[in-house]
Amino acid sequence: MASAAPDTIISTFEALVSIYLLELLDANARMAVNLDRNYGNMPLVVLTAGKPNEPPGLPEVVQAELPLGAAEWRRAHQELATLSTRGTHRIISDSMHDIPHQNPQAVIDAILEVVEEVRSRSQ
Repeated sequence: MASAAPDTIISTFEALVSIYLLELLDANARMAVNLDRNYGNMPLVVLTAGKPNEPPGLPEVVQAELPLGAAEWRRAHQELATLSTRGTHRIISDSMHDIPHQNPQAVIDAILEVVEEVRSRSQ
């Protein structure tokens, strides 16, 4: 019986975890992006990662699915933004999934934009 190298085992385990997490996130996304929901004219900024999350050592079969997953995330985020008449969708080209750490200024700018819109509307 042949045994796999530790790096191969770790890589495969990480790939399986990634797939499982994507399935959980997809279920959560379906709950959040409910097209029956209506946010009216509430200011809303949706930020989307522009770079794929590619842990090192992913099997080719998982790597092949990454562009499809990224496209689905972008579509879902765009749908989320359209739930408000004042919704905006931004792709943060230099960031992966962890936008607050990789590009905190994009998050700060989005928050300030929403705060400014709320303040200007209440005056």
